[in-house]
Amino acid sequence: MCYKIEAQKKLEVKLNEKLQDVPNVIKDFLITFKSSRTKNVNWSCIKDMFEFFLKNNIIQKDSISNIDADDLKQILPIDITKYLNSLTNTHQMSSITTQKAIISSFWTYLESRRVCESNIVYKVPKKLYKVEKSNIDTTVKIPTQEELDRFERNVKRIPNKFTSCRNLTIIKLFCGSGIRSEELIGLDMKDVFLEVESPYIMVWGKGKKQVQDKVPLSYEAIDSLTKYFRKRKLFIEEKRKQNKNVDETPVFISNAGKRISKSAIDDFFKRYSNETITPHMLRHWCGSWLYEDTKNIELVRKVLRHKNVATTVAHYVHVADNDVDSAVKMLRTDRQNVGQCNQLNLEDKIIAIFKAKIMPNLLSMLINSEGNTKENFDDKIMNVIQQQFTGLM
Repeated sequence: MCYKIEAQKKLEVKLNEKLQDVPNVIKDFLITFKSSRTKNVNWSCIKDMFEFFLKNNIIQKDSISNIDADDLKQILPIDITKYLNSLTNTHQMSSITTQKAIISSFWTYLESRRVCESNIVYKVPKKLYKVEKSNIDTTVKIPTQEELDRFERNVKRIPNKFTSCRNLTIIKLFCGSGIRSEELIGLDMKDVFLEVESPYIMVWGKGKKQVQDKVPLSYEAIDSLTKYFRKRKLFIEEKRKQNKNVDETPVFISNAGKRISKSAIDDFFKRYSNETITPHMLRHWCGSWLYEDTKNIELVRKVLRHKNVATTVAHYVHVADNDVDSAVKMLRTDRQNVGQCNQLNLEDKIIAIFKAKIMPNLLSMLINSEGNTKENFDDKIMNVIQQQFTGLM
């Protein structure tokens, strides 16, 4: 059984244990969701709301398990507002908006089951929990080169050589493939193909996918994985000598011989990056530099496996302020002269390239050249320029 399915089943078992004494109408609502993770998030929200209602005598029962249809019918829009307002000191507005949406879907379900006459959440003033989109920064955060170098240096200094090599490989794999944390954790040895012309890995992607995604690897990630596999083999052999069990299925193994956990990865990122880098920032690093190097947004979308290119564009295509300023300055009502302006702009670029790429070499070669006379000086300049342009082609 693959890690992703196994993790979903474990989550489902834990959730069923939590729901043993929960009213059937809540259980039935949660059944409408496929993902165990989604069920868990929805239950957490519904549970917190009802606990608030019990604590504040909005529902006069001693526990959630005793709540019935009559109690649900007595809840008013102002009660929902009171609960959401109670979250403002501990939650961001985007989180409160999400909670409101979950509660609304619950009441829509109650309406469909005729437990309640209507969705009372519709009567909660929208303006109270509106996220101001203009204040949202959609620019992805990526570590600076200095932060990434310091992070890697700290990981290399870890005394345990196996741990150091494994953690460094995790960093390189995040940067060299753009995969997510859960995808890396769920990676099994059978999913790694390094002995082919173009090495790749197979991962179980986000959502309820029934097939794996093929993900190409950078040379750096391939090299790091190769070194790690040698350390991994020695680590397993040493554990066997100590008569200790090791799960050899996953690629990344904890020091206890089990599949590495998300908390373990998050902890070493936090500790050795001085809380400046997260695993997901390295996925952003991969996407940002791919776009910087190629300017091909569809290529970035395919590597990161976004369903919609709009998601990729929103996060990875950025326009510098000076480019905006330059473009606005070129606007003119006399559109027939736009071509002339572009031509002037092209000439400026040629002059800039000449000064940056050719002039230094030209001066150096002329200064070091012997036997310059008035008759051959012009010819020498033209010969140097021709050589330099040939080198740039």
